Amino acid sequence: GYVIFVLFWLGTIISGRLYGDYSHVRDGLPLLDSYYSNSGTFNATLQYIMALLSFPFIHSIFKTCKQYSINSFPVLPLIFMPIYMIGSSLFPSPNTLYSVFANCIILCILGPILAIVLWRNKGLSKIRQSAFISFFLMIVSIGFIISRSLIPEFVHKYWGIIQRLLFLGWTAWIVFLSIYFIKVTELKNKANLASK
Repeated sequence: GYVIFVLFWLGTIISGRLYGDYSHVRDGLPLLDSYYSNSGTFNATLQYIMALLSFPFIHSIFKTCKQYSINSFPVLPLIFMPIYMIGSSLFPSPNTLYSVFANCIILCILGPILAIVLWRNKGLSKIRQSAFISFFLMIVSIGFIISRSLIPEFVHKYWGIIQRLLFLGWTAWIVFLSIYFIKVTELKNKANLASK
C-alpha cells in the first residue's frame, strides 16, 4: 500500500517534468498519459507496476478480513484501482476508451463509504475515522467535477488540483488500510503468543 502511494505521487511529479510545459495546478492527469507525450511511456510503465503491486495488496487485505472475521465489502472497490491503471495504460489519451477506464477511479469512493457504514464496532473506529477523511477528499473533488458547468472558470483554472484531491483520497485510503491491517495483524499475533 505504501509503495503504491509513493510510486503514484513521485511518478506524477516526474511525469510532469518529462511532459514539459505542465502545471500540476491547472492540468489534468490524462495529459501525462497521452500517447504522443514525452511522459506517456514512463507513466504507462509506472501504472503497470502499480497495478501488479495492487493485486497482492488487495489479496492480503481480503485474507486478513477473512482471518479476523471483518466484513470485506469495503475492500471490494479496491479492484477498480488496477482496472483503472491497466486500462488507461492500454488505451492512453486521446483513445475513446481512456475515459471509460479513467472514470473507474471514481468508484473507489465506495470503499470509504462502505467502511463508514459496515465497520461499526469499536475495534474498527480508527479506520472508520480515516474513511471519513478519504471520503471527504474524494467527494469534494467529485463535487467540483459535477459543478464544472456552474463554475467553469474556477474548475478550468484549478483542474489539476481538483483531480488530485480525488487521487489523494484513494491513495490515502490505501495507506490507511495498510496501517490499520498491519496493526490488526500485529495485535492478533501478540495475543496468540500471549495465550500460548
